[in-house]
Amino acid sequence: MNNKIFISGRITGDPNYVEKFYQAEKRLKTTYDVVNPCYLQFLGLPLVCYSWRTCMMVCLWNLVRCSTVCMLEDWKESRGARIEHKVAKLFRKKIIYRGEGNFGPIKRIAFSKL
Repeated sequence: MNNKIFISGRITGDPNYVEKFYQAEKRLKTTYDVVNPCYLQFLGLPLVCYSWRTCMMVCLWNLVRCSTVCMLEDWKESRGARIEHKVAKLFRKKIIYRGEGNFGPIKRIAFSKL
């Protein structure tokens, strides 16, 4: 099993999403190889150049290659993050729920059950 973690949270409509994801990455990289969707590319271009649907395709492809997913506090406010959560459960990923900017104790760790 790999040690990769995918960060999932609200991006669309959040003007501070890059900083929020960067802070999460900074904290998580002490334990994991972090996959931060803010820095993913498709055909050599940043995802911001593409449609929401294309961004989700790239993010989901990266998510399934990770062993763990970190759900930021605002994940329920994001259609894309809710989809990522469902896919993580479907693929039986370890899911860590953390508060936005709060990297103290883990709120809950869940292994999905089918």
